[in-house]
Amino acid sequence: MSSEGLSDQNPIRLDGISSKDFRALLKYMFPQVIDPSADSRNLLTEEWISILKLSTMWNMVDHRKSSIQNLRMRFDYDPVTRVVLAQSHGIDEWLLPAYLQPAHRKEPLSALESSRLGYETAFKIVEARERAYSNMLSEVCNACADKFSPARSRIAQTHAGPFGTLSASTSFGVPRTHAHPITTYDMTETIKDIFGITA
Repeated sequence: MSSEGLSDQNPIRLDGISSKDFRALLKYMFPQVIDPSADSRNLLTEEWISILKLSTMWNMVDHRKSSIQNLRMRFDYDPVTRVVLAQSHGIDEWLLPAYLQPAHRKEPLSALESSRLGYETAFKIVEARERAYSNMLSEVCNACADKFSPARSRIAQTHAGPFGTLSASTSFGVPRTHAHPITTYDMTETIKDIFGITA
């Protein structure tokens, strides 16, 4: 019979578990014991992440559900962190919307964001954006081909396409639009295909 846990000199070892993570879980489960002034509804974000980590590891279904609900509200505007947490802890319902947010931004992923996501995930998001741009260009070209003769070297009129209003200012039809097209283009099926999401 093991004597672990029978005395302070021979405690139960939880290898691979940090004291910070374990304390956060205990603070959530027994707030008045760990800290008489604590309120489990007001845990810090990093404490909820610790609870998510351990509840996932130990199959604590209710605690995991609670941590996911609390963290979702905190990371609505931080898709990179949502992707990292979802991939690390199997939160499948977060993945599609979290992938779509950076894919729809006007700004590309930064080097820091790419590093946090992992370069495979970052490259897939870039691929989704490239496919979207390619599809939008094809739609513009097809629309212009229907309207103008291929022999004409310059666009003499204006034409509204997926990029907004195309101007006669250039032979290539430079797009002029107030809204960046990538922010409104539907990439749901593209993201599902690239990341293998079936739901």
